Amino acid sequence: MRTVYFFEKTCCGPSQSEEVVNFLQKKFNGTAEVKTFDLGKSTGNIPMPPSLLFKIQSEGIKCLPVMVVDGNIVVEGGIPNLMDAVRLVETGKPSVKELNLIQQNNCCS
Repeated sequence: MRTVYFFEKTCCGPSQSEEVVNFLQKKFNGTAEVKTFDLGKSTGNIPMPPSLLFKIQSEGIKCLPVMVVDGNIVVEGGIPNLMDAVRLVETGKPSVKELNLIQQNNCCS
């Protein structure tokens, strides 16, 4: 089963990834675990891949939101549209083409 995690920091509004997460949960029901983790409101353990932890430590939160598939960062700095998100889940690899991000980092802080 694939793991598809979105990491974001919602500081002044609703989750940026909610629509894509809901869509992917329905599309890949039973074949992928799809979850969102809000780093601004974290409670408990967060399954953050080491590469994302290093990126946040070195660059701060400007890389958020991030989409991670099976521990690999596939998108950073925005949320992919629905079709790109499906392709990223299916391949598990970063996109070789530029993505049309539907939501980019717009955190207030």
